[in-house]
Amino acid sequence: MASVGWKRQYETETLYRFAMMMKIVAARKPEDAEAAAFARKTRLVATMQISQEEIDLKSGDPARDRFNDCAVCKKQNGDRCYRDFNEKKDCIYERADVKLRVIMKHFGEEAKRWIEEAGKIAEAELEAKA
Repeated sequence: MASVGWKRQYETETLYRFAMMMKIVAARKPEDAEAAAFARKTRLVATMQISQEEIDLKSGDPARDRFNDCAVCKKQNGDRCYRDFNEKKDCIYERADVKLRVIMKHFGEEAKRWIEEAGKIAEAELEAKA
């Protein structure tokens, strides 16, 4: 049985948000078959992750798994929860570097290219609005 704690929750959320970002990138570049294919791949991976998490939630113990995730975090941070000493009070599994590692784990180096492309699209849209 897989863990259904904080780490898993934020990993699933990260994959979902990445898939939604890729949907936007593909929509802004309708002529780019590669973007459309990668967007489909991200949507499939996110859907599989969400489905597996739903199955695991029915048979797992989220409270225990979240407690265990917090214990791992406290062990890494000198017996203090990351939320205790970070101003925004985010969980350590919400940090941008952790989210990037999740994306890289599932999609490899190709993901970096699409993240950069999404950034360019966002910048261009902001400039167009200004």
